[in-house]
Amino acid sequence: MLKYILFIGILIFSTNLGVIGAEISEVNRGYYKAVSDFEKHTNMELKLPTKLPQLDFTYYNESFSEEPLNESLRLTYMNLEKPEVHYFIEVRRLKYKLKDKHMDVLREYRLENGRTAKLINFSGFNTLVFEDYNFQYILNVDKRVENKVPNEELVEIANSLEH
Repeated sequence: MLKYILFIGILIFSTNLGVIGAEISEVNRGYYKAVSDFEKHTNMELKLPTKLPQLDFTYYNESFSEEPLNESLRLTYMNLEKPEVHYFIEVRRLKYKLKDKHMDVLREYRLENGRTAKLINFSGFNTLVFEDYNFQYILNVDKRVENKVPNEELVEIANSLEH
C-alpha cells in the first residue's frame, strides 16, 4: 500500500513540481528509471547533485541516450508557463565527454573537492562543465534567468554532488 501511495505521489509531482529551489530529494524521484538504466548501461554508479537552481519549476523530464558517441543522461526541469525557466543536467561517461577544443571557456572555478569546473558559452545557456566519478557533468541554465541563477549558484549545485 505504501509503495502505491509513493508511486501516486511521484506521478503527481512529475506533472506539476511547483518547487522553488528545492533539494532534488524533495522533488519527484521519477528519474530513478532513467538513472538506473544509465547505470546498468555504463556498469557504473552515478552520483548526482542534490541541489536545484532557485527557480519555480512546473515540469520535469528525463531521457537516456544509448547512441554511440552521444551516450548521456539528461534531467530537465522547466516551467511550462515561463519558457526562460529552463535548467537541465547532462551526464556523460568520460570517454564520450565534450572535448575542451569544442568549448568556449569563459571562466574556471575551483570546486570544494579540488576539481576544476569550466563555465562555457553554449547556445543561450550558462553552462558549467566538470568531471567527477568517471563522468562529465554539464549543468545548463537559460541565460534569460542569469539574474536569478548567477554562475556562483551553478558552482554551488556542482558542489552538492553526492559523496
